[in-house]
Amino acid sequence: AARYKPGQPDGQAWLADFAFDPACPKVQPLDLQPLSKAAVGEAVAQLGQRLDALPEREGVLDALYRLTDRGDPLLVTLWVGQLWRERERAPALRATDLQQLSPSFAGFLEVWMQEQAAVWKAKQLDVHPDDARRLLRVLSLARGPLHLQDLLAVVARLPFPVRWEFERARTVLDSAFRLVVGDAGQQGYTFIHPRLGDHFRAELEGIKEERLAV
Repeated sequence: AARYKPGQPDGQAWLADFAFDPACPKVQPLDLQPLSKAAVGEAVAQLGQRLDALPEREGVLDALYRLTDRGDPLLVTLWVGQLWRERERAPALRATDLQQLSPSFAGFLEVWMQEQAAVWKAKQLDVHPDDARRLLRVLSLARGPLHLQDLLAVVARLPFPVRWEFERARTVLDSAFRLVVGDAGQQGYTFIHPRLGDHFRAELEGIKEERLAV
């Protein structure tokens, strides 16, 4: 499963990479569509807790569909999480109020990092959140999936490098399946959604020395 290659209008370019003849009618890429407007509404309604009636309110579902970039699954996840946090206000929320909520990757990642800290503790891993973010920032500048040994080789060249044991780093990245996909050796790691890469690249803009090193 993959997104279209940069600059490509469809998934045909992947067929050549896998040594398939793009002209062969028996081998075709299958496009998986974003969520429908009804599915976005169902995702919110299933939260319950006074949110089940929200999609039926005038203009709310249209606004949610627009704000999730017409059903992008990751953006739907962000909005569902944001609405859950606002569930006490659910009876009063209107379509115009949604514009002011603006769930962000920063908020999503803050909650994710808190959850990961509990996971790392359960696995008896001593991991500082800043060190984990450095791994992800390096990954954000990769042009494709990055094998773990290559990722760690880059991290070792950063200012004030942190020593990562291979297995510890692999456990951290494998537990980050809500952000990255792949494995340490064969496929390499990459983000599940290009907007996550955009977020961590934006972080690097404010850390010039680290960006130049990467």
